[in-house]
Amino acid sequence: MGFSVGVAYTFTISGHCEARSMCSRNPLHCIVPPYIIEHLAQSADPAVRCWAVANLAASQALRAVRSTTQAMPGLMVRPQGFDD
Repeated sequence: MGFSVGVAYTFTISGHCEARSMCSRNPLHCIVPPYIIEHLAQSADPAVRCWAVANLAASQALRAVRSTTQAMPGLMVRPQGFDD
């Protein structure tokens, strides 16, 4: 299963992990330290585990993009007609 940034994942009663938009939440109320999320990823509760793994995957993807763009800014696509 692929995970998307800006999406919350919930575990349904039927046993499926479903995505829903996080647009209705205040992002400042959703900050959880990585060590807590890593601990939650080992939870016996499938809903908690689903959320934690999705969060870790999204966080890692954002870190990878940030790291790559800082290391190799010349590889970034620039809009046509963009001037410095």
